[in-house]
Amino acid sequence: MFYTVPSDASLFPFQGTDSLNQKIAAVLPTEADEQWRTIPWEPNLMRARLTAQQTGKPLFIWIMDGNVLGCTCNSGQLSRHLVLSHPEVIYRLQTAWIPVSAGTEKLQWGHSEAATWFKHMAAHAIKTHRLDGWWHTYQNYQGIYLASPDGMNYGLLLQWDVDQCIRVLDEALEQYQSHRPQPFTLTHEQIEQAAPTSPDATTSVVRVFSRCRPMPRGAHFLNHGVGRDHMWIFAHEVQQIIGATNESKRSQPMNRSVVARMARFHLLDNVRGMADPFGADEVAMADFRMSVLHECDDIRTIAFTGAFAARKDFPGDDNYAGEIGVAGTIEGAFQVRLATAKIEYFRAYGEAQAWGANANTWHQPDGLFPLVIAMIEAQDERAASVPPMWYDVSEQYYEFLTQADYINPALTIDTISR
Repeated sequence: MFYTVPSDASLFPFQGTDSLNQKIAAVLPTEADEQWRTIPWEPNLMRARLTAQQTGKPLFIWIMDGNVLGCTCNSGQLSRHLVLSHPEVIYRLQTAWIPVSAGTEKLQWGHSEAATWFKHMAAHAIKTHRLDGWWHTYQNYQGIYLASPDGMNYGLLLQWDVDQCIRVLDEALEQYQSHRPQPFTLTHEQIEQAAPTSPDATTSVVRVFSRCRPMPRGAHFLNHGVGRDHMWIFAHEVQQIIGATNESKRSQPMNRSVVARMARFHLLDNVRGMADPFGADEVAMADFRMSVLHECDDIRTIAFTGAFAARKDFPGDDNYAGEIGVAGTIEGAFQVRLATAKIEYFRAYGEAQAWGANANTWHQPDGLFPLVIAMIEAQDERAASVPPMWYDVSEQYYEFLTQADYINPALTIDTISR
């Protein structure tokens, strides 16, 4: 599905709502951006294996650094653009395959039964296709694996050429149809253990999208894409916001752990792939304030504004610059249901100047380039199966952080200005 923003100003009854919605709508994915999401991705490998056995279809396993349905790496973005948005590929995956979405965080570095099954199959695929040299160089199982539910491999795609993809898909399907997979059983527990990390019912889920707008002249085509991630806001944080706005409806500092999460993990350039988060000593500014705009029955509408700036150093190599950074502002509003401490609507729009790249965001425009960011509450069930990029990687994503934990007083705005 592609995302729309209601134009009805009654959603947030304050001046400027229509303008804010228009800015957000210009960042959200278009129908063309969402073509790859029309493929019926199954995020649970063990459930996909069982479905494949029941339907007699082979597995199409798409695995990248970062969950491919959310924030993924440079190769994940390339595969979305060049292969998985092609109508012939989409048709094949919708009708003849069981498409599986995955991240290396779970299947390469994890220790579950699903990870063990995948690594055995993937290692066999690398050996069969004589890619040992590639493996020794990268030590990474990223790619597209074509397999039977019992673990026989029929193909491995590491290059994003659509003609090659279609040819390999058709050849693999023909081979699979001549092979009768060995039957197997899976317990309910085995399937549940393979489920992706999901938020509990009390957590508010916000989609985060980013774009390079306006597009710098001559920029690589990946800069025409859209960055994606999911932001979780936990119930205790919403309760703190409710408590603070019970005491005063006037402008006041916003909840610090939510601000830290935005400044370190979400207000960054992931248009071409997943960006490394900013460390606790790499944020120069994260000044966010909130105030109550409106309250009706059990719903409180809260507006916020913020200014942020951060930078990170990298050793640098031939592919990316030795420093990345971002500096900008954000405005938005959200509605909280007081009885449940859940955010029901969330709208925010940010504008920033960004620079540099890391190993997963290269092909960046030269010098300073414009970055726009939109946030909107999750509107589909699939969002519940995709954790934030860094949730399973960094405990600091969900730790409570005070301002002293993530603002580096020695890193002034002047030191990061370009």
